[in-house]
Amino acid sequence: MMGESDSEIIRNIVVAYLSENGEFETEEGRTTLDDISEQLNTLQTMYDALTKSLEKNKIINERELEDSIRKELERQSTLRE
Repeated sequence: MMGESDSEIIRNIVVAYLSENGEFETEEGRTTLDDISEQLNTLQTMYDALTKSLEKNKIINERELEDSIRKELERQSTLRE
């Protein structure tokens, strides 16, 4: 299991994907847990701001956005297989 809640599962999928694609490399070419944590916190802040803006403008709510992200991740996973 990749996590207990939807957000943990999505976070773990994102970490795995970004790690595979070298997105967590520092200038020295190494990645530390602090670097990853900082980048994930930034991504979480961006996600929260986007969600609040979409909800405020009555475009989509957080649950709908999470469902959409999950479906897209599943679709992309299927394409890679």
